[in-house]
Amino acid sequence: VFSPSGAKVSGGKVTDAGGTHVITEEVTIIPTYDLWICGTQVTSTNKNDLSVIDGVSGTVTYDPGTLTLTLNGATISTTADFVNSIRSEIDGLKVNLIGNNTVTSSSWAAIEFNQASTTITGSGTLTVNNQTNSAIYVAGHDLGVSLTIKDCTLSATGGACGIASYDDSETLTID
Repeated sequence: VFSPSGAKVSGGKVTDAGGTHVITEEVTIIPTYDLWICGTQVTSTNKNDLSVIDGVSGTVTYDPGTLTLTLNGATISTTADFVNSIRSEIDGLKVNLIGNNTVTSSSWAAIEFNQASTTITGSGTLTVNNQTNSAIYVAGHDLGVSLTIKDCTLSATGGACGIASYDDSETLTID
């Protein structure tokens, strides 16, 4: 992500989105992570307080050093078409639950782990709902990814499935 918005590197220069005007003012490159909350990408700027994202309340943080997304009394919900409430492409992600947490969406799966093994754990609970699609979707695409649910309480209710996978290469472990 660049600031000013829309800036890009083109031909060894930083230009506007169209590539026609060279930007000569200060340009900031903001590190991003392969994690989206209600369609907004997690960055080094918002990672410590993801409640700034529309559709998020409670305490939600991401620690890139430990690959940990922490939900503490959080509600994450989107009604946008073609958007997951949580989407991760971070292999080894740990979702740490504290207190009661709820994740819902009305279009795509409420939570999608795409080509990334993930563990949901912690002392809390997670309720995931989607009335029309799957609550949780694990898309391994023949990569053999896994979803592990450990030491927590999880309820996943979907119009299609509670927990669904792309093909038969994914593994679900409940510990």
